[in-house]
Amino acid sequence: DEPLRRITSLAFLIQALSGGALVVCLDQLEDIHQTADAGPRFRRAMKAAVALAEVPNVLVILACLGDHYETLSKDLMRSDRDRIQNDPAPMVLVALRTKKEVEQLIARRL
Repeated sequence: DEPLRRITSLAFLIQALSGGALVVCLDQLEDIHQTADAGPRFRRAMKAAVALAEVPNVLVILACLGDHYETLSKDLMRSDRDRIQNDPAPMVLVALRTKKEVEQLIARRL
């Protein structure tokens, strides 16, 4: 998977040069729900997100409306769904977050 390999290499480069992290945000995943091949596309996207999250200095943020996620997540392998939903547990965003809250969220992963 060439795109995944390149992103992983970029994360390692960032780590080597600055000790920093690569933050990947997948937003509006509910848009996948509107496509004819929603199940397979969502499964591929989540498989890539799980693989990226295995890299020590990568933080993956998934953003999706709850009802769409519930429908789409039924197509995921149980191990991927468990990893996404439990490591760490989802954070429901209902309003703007303060800088301190965002820093605490990121610190939990790094």
